[in-house]
Amino acid sequence: MTPDDFAELLARDPAAGWMDWAVCPEIDPDLFFAEPNDPVSSRLAKAVCRGCPVVSECLAYAIEHGEVGVWGGTTEKERKRLKSLALAA
Repeated sequence: MTPDDFAELLARDPAAGWMDWAVCPEIDPDLFFAEPNDPVSSRLAKAVCRGCPVVSECLAYAIEHGEVGVWGGTTEKERKRLKSLALAA
């Protein structure tokens, strides 16, 4: 699915939340909530995110809600760094 396909779907059904289009519900959730020092699981989870049409929306949600695990192709540590950079700007 391309970003244009996703935009078209949302235009047809604006009530549909971004989570309805996420790829991750089809994957074992343990992959996204691995131990913090497990880089292999993080890399695999991030690979899933790269193929997701709503990765940006997911990342924004995770930053806003302080989620743990891999969301939007980032780890919690990476999101904290992004948030601190945004606050410093």
